[in-house]
Amino acid sequence: MPSAGTYTILINPNSNATGNVTLKLYDVPPDSTGIMSIDGPDATLASASVGQNGSLTFSGTAGQRIYLSATNSTYPRSEGLNLYKPDASGNANTNNANIIYSNPWSTGSYTDTLTLPATGTYTIFLNPNGADTGSMTFHLVSVPADATGTISVGGSDTTLTTTVGQNGSLTFSGTAGQRIYLSAPNSTYPRSEGLNLYKPDASGNANTNNANIIYSSPWSTGSYSDTLTLPATGTYTIYLNPNGADTGSMTFHLISVPADATGTISIDGADATLTTTIGQNGSLTFSGTAGQRIYLSAPNSTYPRSEGLNFYKPDASGNANINSANIIYSSPWSTGSYTDTLTLPATGTYTIYLNPTGADTGSMTFHLISVPADATGTMSIDGADATLTTTAIGQNGSLTFSGTSGQRIYLSVPNSTYPRSEGVNLYKPDASGNANTNSGNIIYSNPWSTGSYTNTLTLPATGTYTIYLNPNGADTGSMTFHLTSVPADVTGTVTINGSAFTVTTTAEGQNASATFSGTSSQVATVHLTTNSIGNVTVTLKRPDNTALTSTTSSSSSFNLSPQTLPTTGTYTIYVDPSAANVGSISVSVTNP
Repeated sequence: MPSAGTYTILINPNSNATGNVTLKLYDVPPDSTGIMSIDGPDATLASASVGQNGSLTFSGTAGQRIYLSATNSTYPRSEGLNLYKPDASGNANTNNANIIYSNPWSTGSYTDTLTLPATGTYTIFLNPNGADTGSMTFHLVSVPADATGTISVGGSDTTLTTTVGQNGSLTFSGTAGQRIYLSAPNSTYPRSEGLNLYKPDASGNANTNNANIIYSSPWSTGSYSDTLTLPATGTYTIYLNPNGADTGSMTFHLISVPADATGTISIDGADATLTTTIGQNGSLTFSGTAGQRIYLSAPNSTYPRSEGLNFYKPDASGNANINSANIIYSSPWSTGSYTDTLTLPATGTYTIYLNPTGADTGSMTFHLISVPADATGTMSIDGADATLTTTAIGQNGSLTFSGTSGQRIYLSVPNSTYPRSEGVNLYKPDASGNANTNSGNIIYSNPWSTGSYTNTLTLPATGTYTIYLNPNGADTGSMTFHLTSVPADVTGTVTINGSAFTVTTTAEGQNASATFSGTSSQVATVHLTTNSIGNVTVTLKRPDNTALTSTTSSSSSFNLSPQTLPTTGTYTIYVDPSAANVGSISVSVTNP
């Protein structure tokens, strides 16, 4: 307060606002102060009262490098921290014009390395927010000159070792157009650290101005730059900037990368192999025609893991062009990988581009063939079985049939010669009733082999449905489909301790059910006898249609486990024959 006397607090509400305000007035003691020294013991500032700030002073010399951190803070949040340089006379001065660092601080905060601009007394000023109180401990150390060294392309590995706040750099000579690969085979730092690569300035000299950065990323053991093409001739700088108080060492490996491996391949021609060294990529080109269907695979790879594979279409002029906008397929590849059938979008030169990961070396063999038109056919509900045969790698197949909204069908595969389960989708018609294999029209999808079936499906619309067969990889073979209509399920009723009800299913996919009335807390046991269906699943469902218990059996007689009924209402015994099984089974319920 500038003078003794009575002060007035004026409250001026906004617009037409009304209400109450509770005010609390604090008596703030003088700010806490202290001194500390560079490389001396830690110092703590404590503000025990609301509104109290704190400051520490230390002596510094122009050009001296320091690192300031907060090893501990008990404040409830980040608090304001400013560092002030001395005034022109070298004295402490907290005028805003003297701020050389400002940030919110909490436990673990740090300044990174600061170079003091003048000789004199510096001030660390702590300004807690609002009514925050607590303490903050400061650690202040000198930072030696950054670690430096040289490395040469294709020469020995070189290691940088740094202490708290210290950075490091390695320089090397490079030539415009030279391809290099930089990696870190080892690092002892506790986490990933900042790594920048700087190109030379216009005069060819080393220059770590941000405008010269050509690569930047956090680095740790195993990090690498991928292949870089140097943009100019001169001295390049590898600059390591560890985080916070991190110390350790990082070893760098720098090699030249030969031109990428290239070659050609032709559709239905001989296989072609790409072999690469560290940092080297590879590409194969081939001629293709708009609308042509192809299948690309890798019968063999010696790389240690899956490697990046992109497939590029030609540019508008029909020439090879590996601009990312021309990618039509991209995936990691290894032995056995394949594209599935691709329809070429344009006539011209296509590019298969292999981009191995990190320091991976090896070879990959490619097989490229044309794919004939897909096998097609028709079938009808309750008509003859229909077979799809795909004789060429990458060839798919489809069967269409007419269906009516609400019609119940059962689709199965009595036989398949494919070497494994193959993808089968069932597509509903589009809004016009026409066949449409857009993914949004899929109503059933599963891998299928001999004996597979859909269970009963209720068709959602009237029109042309499509059964679509998509064999895996290089699989070829044939699959026979059986399609029948399913009559309404058999229904009936039973009573607890009453007579059995015999259900008989006469068609594949047909199920049956029997209902009974039950009372909450009543114990009921479902009995199944004279089973001629074979394997069958019987489920007892609550009044809300959720399962209470279920059993699958092929025995002539069996029971469901006794159940204490959870609520009063109508319970359902649901009989679901397996696959194409038909027959009869008697259902009864007793208490218990």
